[in-house]
Amino acid sequence: MLEKYSIEILQSTGEAEWDEFILRQPQATYCHLAGWSQVLVQSYKMSCYFVQLRDGGQIAGVLPLIHVKGPIAPDRLVSMPFLDYGGVLSASTEAEESILDFAIDLVGRLGAKGLDLRAPLSDLGASTGETSRYCFVLSLPDTGEELWKAVGPKVRNQIRKSEKSGLRTEAVDASSLPVFFGIFSKNMRDLGSPTHSMAFFRSLTKVIAERCRQYLTSDDDDRPVAGGIAIRFRDTVTVPWASSLRSERSACPNHSLYWRILRDAQQQGAESFDFGRSSVGTGTFHFKKQWRAEARPLIWTFLDEHRHVEQDYYLKPQHGSTAVRIWQKLPLSATIRLGPWIRHQLPN
Repeated sequence: MLEKYSIEILQSTGEAEWDEFILRQPQATYCHLAGWSQVLVQSYKMSCYFVQLRDGGQIAGVLPLIHVKGPIAPDRLVSMPFLDYGGVLSASTEAEESILDFAIDLVGRLGAKGLDLRAPLSDLGASTGETSRYCFVLSLPDTGEELWKAVGPKVRNQIRKSEKSGLRTEAVDASSLPVFFGIFSKNMRDLGSPTHSMAFFRSLTKVIAERCRQYLTSDDDDRPVAGGIAIRFRDTVTVPWASSLRSERSACPNHSLYWRILRDAQQQGAESFDFGRSSVGTGTFHFKKQWRAEARPLIWTFLDEHRHVEQDYYLKPQHGSTAVRIWQKLPLSATIRLGPWIRHQLPN
């Protein structure tokens, strides 16, 4: 199939054309934006292969790929690491097949072990419908009053509790990013999970600044207790990263944070709100579910170097495991220093 098309790796001068193409594709997400190449090169020096297929000089398909490698990495091409979505966007099935053939060939040339696509490929038998990962999507109504009713009485009570506790959430500018990072990195340490680097968030909020909005939740003493980053793509607002201080959970800071972001999204004309990924049985899964959002399974595809379907290889340490307990006891400064080295090798 490759004879009909030309395939190339995206160069920085072609990012605008790439984004123009994905904006015309119904299945495109913020995870397909060309800017992620800059973000991951700048923050983690990762090898990026943003594959684009041309038919008669026009882009007919794309596939963003990142080579996740290192001493503890799975050594695979991933579309897209750290994010919920990815995979091929194409104008035809034939174009999709050509891109996949190229990607598998690239796996072999790089000596990688396989290809991960954060999208289903049912024609390959890769989508069994079985997953422990879900995103939660809430359709946004036309008015704030309707939104208030839509989230249900339990969430409304929690929002009122946060207000009575003196919490308030505001949209903030880029100068507040270190404050968010302080909350985020501390929460990740307390959860026993390695944090992203400050460089990652700094690059992210610069490269796709026009799509990003940062929020901070503060108490009566103006002390920040929660924060989040929202990204808008077309008519959907997503919150890929949000955290709060565990010591302040009784005041419901997460409810204050998400309610403000939801209200802003509704007022700015967004049609849906994506709470982001959570795994079944976790606290974040139950938190997002209580907003009456629709749970949508995230079906990811795993292929080996011969394009055979593989099982999900991600290893998730159980809560209370030795690795988690050790990480939780480390000084925050140590986890901030060591965390990004580990995190960029763990694409989930």
